[in-house]
Amino acid sequence: MAEIPLLITSAIEPNPNQKSLVMVQKEERLIATKASIFLWASLGQKKIIVCDSTDHKILEKNDISLLKKMDIDFEQIKLKINDDDIISYGKGYGEGLIIDYSIKNSEIISQNDYFFKCTGKYFCRNYETILKLITENNLKTVFWRLFDRSFAGLDMSVIDTRFFFTSKNFFNNYLSKVYLEKINKSIERRLLNILDENLKPSYLIKPQIFGISGGNGGSTLELNLGDLDESFPSWVQT
Repeated sequence: MAEIPLLITSAIEPNPNQKSLVMVQKEERLIATKASIFLWASLGQKKIIVCDSTDHKILEKNDISLLKKMDIDFEQIKLKINDDDIISYGKGYGEGLIIDYSIKNSEIISQNDYFFKCTGKYFCRNYETILKLITENNLKTVFWRLFDRSFAGLDMSVIDTRFFFTSKNFFNNYLSKVYLEKINKSIERRLLNILDENLKPSYLIKPQIFGISGGNGGSTLELNLGDLDESFPSWVQT
């Protein structure tokens, strides 16, 4: 499998009236998103696309020049999503629009069948291990269950949408139907049926996700879960 692109979804200037949103200052969000891009670069990611839904560009020319010197293929694209739609249908709908737009408009993604998606302001500390797992086992799509004490705990019906691996075909044929549905219910729960119907349940190494949550404005560092870290509930396509 060739070098896999990473799509970072971003909303630098969201509507401050959006439900469950604490981090609303655009400067704060911009700095956190920039930081995550450079952390991904430091982890060795060679193809990075960032797509912002509030019509903002994240990196300046000198930032992009630094990435180019590291042989990183970087692309930033943007669109403007209607604020009322996000308020009416939730953040999941907005992310769906970003992913859909990126698949249709990103030059890097157009040249690749598969991609990782990560929500802006986050990165995966054990990315190299996750990448090796996917390439060595020729996996086509991977989702993990969400473990978050403040949101889901051990609820098996909640999917982690912050970081996953999939193909353009799987998104277009299956995921988009859920992401782009105009209904204000948690995308983390609504994805379950699609994954159960089209992917195999599995137990894989858990991604170590770290970053800044726009929802509560604080840093997110997931706890060590012992044996679960090496055998975590997930869904795969082989």
